[in-house]
Amino acid sequence: MELLVFGHAGARVIVFPTSMGRFFQWEDTGMIGALGEPLENGHIQVFCVDSVDGESWYNKQIHPADRARRHIQYDRYLLNEVLPFTTTHNANSYLMTTGTSFGAYHAVNFAFRYPQLVNRVVDVGPYIDQKVWVNMANVTQGPAGNQGAGLRKSLAAKGRKLPLLGNDDETANRQFTKTFALGRDHIRGQAHGLDYAEYFHHIPPDDSGVDEYVSKNSVPL
Repeated sequence: MELLVFGHAGARVIVFPTSMGRFFQWEDTGMIGALGEPLENGHIQVFCVDSVDGESWYNKQIHPADRARRHIQYDRYLLNEVLPFTTTHNANSYLMTTGTSFGAYHAVNFAFRYPQLVNRVVDVGPYIDQKVWVNMANVTQGPAGNQGAGLRKSLAAKGRKLPLLGNDDETANRQFTKTFALGRDHIRGQAHGLDYAEYFHHIPPDDSGVDEYVSKNSVPL
């Protein structure tokens, strides 16, 4: 199978293309150009691999078990051929995987299967925005739903407002969800240089911090 290599040193980064994409996708779409500085400075070396999605998970003409078997063959190719190839070109022990769309699935799946080999996985996608909308859709219970619009309305009745909540209900609900419902994700992301990061965790009942935030940040209308 074909692949492309960019950079000369630094952390090794295995890049997966999107659904049924090819190894040259990141170069064609400008992603490699966007990484020009860290590549030139030797911070990372990128290995863009090919996919077999059309022969595995997206091959609707074969039995699901056969799709899984083809993916296992791909996984073994990554483990037994691509990884040794990367270490032949670069002795740096730090390994990252990344991708967008279905490529992000491959990046995460490989990292979870071999946590002893992968130091970091980067899911390039709008996952947090999707999580915001899902939380907003849950209007019957939980820390999001329409609570942003409700808070905006109650503050207006008192002659106050939160600039965070904007000027309409949708913005209020979205900002409320990102700030309070996903507050833990934001804190965890900062520890890793990201806006948001999600851990596997149990969420116990506790104070969301809404009242404290309102008292410090609400301003007259």
